[in-house]
Amino acid sequence: MAYENELKRYDNMYDEYRKKNEADTAKKKQQTTEDYDSKLKEAYISRMQNEKNLNENLKKSGIRGGATETSHLKLATNYQNTRNDIGKEKSRALQDIDSQATDNLFNYKQTTDQAKINYTEQREAEERQLAQNQQADNKAAALDLLQAKYGAYYDTGSLQRAYSSATTDQERAIIQARINYLTTYAKGY
Repeated sequence: MAYENELKRYDNMYDEYRKKNEADTAKKKQQTTEDYDSKLKEAYISRMQNEKNLNENLKKSGIRGGATETSHLKLATNYQNTRNDIGKEKSRALQDIDSQATDNLFNYKQTTDQAKINYTEQREAEERQLAQNQQADNKAAALDLLQAKYGAYYDTGSLQRAYSSATTDQERAIIQARINYLTTYAKGY
């Protein structure tokens, strides 16, 4: 195949895309991690503010003992639930990024593989057509050569001997056509 370089170009394009896809995925995962870490920080800050407010409100209301413990426990439970929810969301988001990257890579691979197949088929068809054209040109040149060769004969006896030693049906047909011409039209020779 004379077009291996072009096929290699498709492989190189895929490798470049794969590297870019990996880099983009890493960036997205980093950004997602930062976003969810920020949400965790916000949840912590919110918990601390709520705890401070709770303590102040409980003091103002004069509530002590078990009620304060229950309120603090509820606040801690809410915070832990929020942390768990954020962790689950982060995990799902990172999985989605990986899944999307894998799907994109798979789709790109399919596209480049199909392009390689199409390119190969097109080139093979072009090569077959060129070979057919060359073969047709060779046949036409051989026919012209035979017509020129036997067109120079003006003696039917020489043509009869040439007919006997002819190797192809095409050559015999040209000789016979020349004999017919000479016997029909060229009586003056």
